[in-house]
Amino acid sequence: MQNITELLDDLNKKLDEGFKDLSARFADLNNSLARKDYSRAETILSALFKTYMESHRLTNSHVVQLGSDIKKFENQVETIAAEKEQFKALYNSGMSISNKNELQGLITFAMDQITYHLRAERGFLILVDETGQKEYFVSKNFDGQNINDPANEVCTSVIKKTLDVLQPVKIDDDSMTDSFTKQGSFVRLGLRSVLCVPIIYRKTLLGVVYLDRRDDVKSFSDNDLSFLMAFAKQTAFRVNELKEMKNVQHEYERRDRSRLQELREKYNFKEIVGTSEKLVQILELSAKVAPTDVPILILGESGTGKELIARAIHFNSDRFDRKFIAINCAAIPSDLLESELFGFDPGAFTGAVKSKLGKFELAHQGTLFLDEIAELSVNLQAKILRVVQTKELERLGSTETRRIDIRIISATNKKLDALIKEGKFREDLYYRLKVVEIVVPPLRDRKEDIQLLINYFIQKYSQNKITSISDEAVDILEHYQWDGNIRELENVIQRAAILSSTSTIQSNDLPLEIIAKVDSGYKIKNKISLEEAEKDFRKWFIVRTLRKVNNNKTKAAELLGINRTHFFRMLNQLGISE
Repeated sequence: MQNITELLDDLNKKLDEGFKDLSARFADLNNSLARKDYSRAETILSALFKTYMESHRLTNSHVVQLGSDIKKFENQVETIAAEKEQFKALYNSGMSISNKNELQGLITFAMDQITYHLRAERGFLILVDETGQKEYFVSKNFDGQNINDPANEVCTSVIKKTLDVLQPVKIDDDSMTDSFTKQGSFVRLGLRSVLCVPIIYRKTLLGVVYLDRRDDVKSFSDNDLSFLMAFAKQTAFRVNELKEMKNVQHEYERRDRSRLQELREKYNFKEIVGTSEKLVQILELSAKVAPTDVPILILGESGTGKELIARAIHFNSDRFDRKFIAINCAAIPSDLLESELFGFDPGAFTGAVKSKLGKFELAHQGTLFLDEIAELSVNLQAKILRVVQTKELERLGSTETRRIDIRIISATNKKLDALIKEGKFREDLYYRLKVVEIVVPPLRDRKEDIQLLINYFIQKYSQNKITSISDEAVDILEHYQWDGNIRELENVIQRAAILSSTSTIQSNDLPLEIIAKVDSGYKIKNKISLEEAEKDFRKWFIVRTLRKVNNNKTKAAELLGINRTHFFRMLNQLGISE
């Protein structure tokens, strides 16, 4: 820019001086003609012609120099504009690369960007694993189309050199070395220029990116190489992140599988179906208390599997080879329940002609499961309290005291603390039975287990007739509220397995009352805080997304637009397992 300004100033200065000299000479010429001094006039005209020729030559010289400098300036402007566009492209691509959550998608995007911004006719990007074996690969032409036969479309000698020296390589037909000239691929492919850059993160080779142009296009510039190197660094950083996240994902999945598998192998929990975090926590607590004799109170809605938990605890205790006696306190009239629990001797009441053992004695050295204990009368509660405290009882109609050795597990779907305030349940019995409390969540709070339960019940009731269930039917069952919990789901699948006319349960095989009540939208729970509502909705939405992608956590994270490491951390926080 400085040269152009100086040239213009010099040219203007010389033109001004030339015009002043010409004016003086023309004045002298006019005077000579006026005096009819023709000899003097001819001399002046000759000098004017000579001055004109010198000025014309000098002006042409300056114009040529000016044109050359303008051309250089235009090239500089063009280079700066190209660098600006590349910098902008580098920034935008970096932002987009940071949002890619899957390796194959990342390198496909990268090659689309590189081939477009560097005007490459063909591009190849290869990622390798720790052993150097090809792990991911993508090949693109300038139009963004995949190359059908990439093996025969690449200058392998350039790639080999790049991998050997772990340095960028730039080759064009004006600077080919003998080693590349002897390699036939450069000439055979009609190449004009090649760029090849290793993808390296902290001295670890992750892959290589290769670009070329053919003979009807200009060679790659040094700026192009700089752009490709910067892009390769961006890609290397994100590739390393994704590989680390993939390792974290595998570790989470391995740990979850190992954790649940260890519980199922060590303890007899085979009939308890599900992998949700809440269920795993219950199994872990059950495994801890099973070897002891402490009384356990199991709370939960009807149909959640409270008796199944009680049986699992018994069969994983030292009493596993003794009886497990279960009695539903709500199913027996209150006037008969006492004799059922304590037994009786002959003559205890009308019709008692011989002795009968009660449930307490039948469970001697084993486990007694008292289901629906909230239905016990206050009078019967007092008698049970004495048995719990003393391990002794008397049959009805008898004065003999009998010692028993039992473990008591009780369960209810009622809120005992509210019944205590109403005077309907003894507080001292409540605390005797509740040494350890296990709360079984309703099915609507562990919807991620519904698919597993469906498959389990299909196997149980299909008799090899039913092999699967449609996605539409699963979607309906997952959005139903399940007031009857697992028991209700079992009945629905059993009914559908019987009524289905095909090997796949369809939505029309489900009860109409369930279909009518289902709304695919999220149901807001009553009386919960904003924080609880947000957490509940997140869990519902994530579980729904996981089911859509067959529990593929990588695809789910991509659909949700969440970084995979953050997504797996969120799964743990929400208690969502595979």
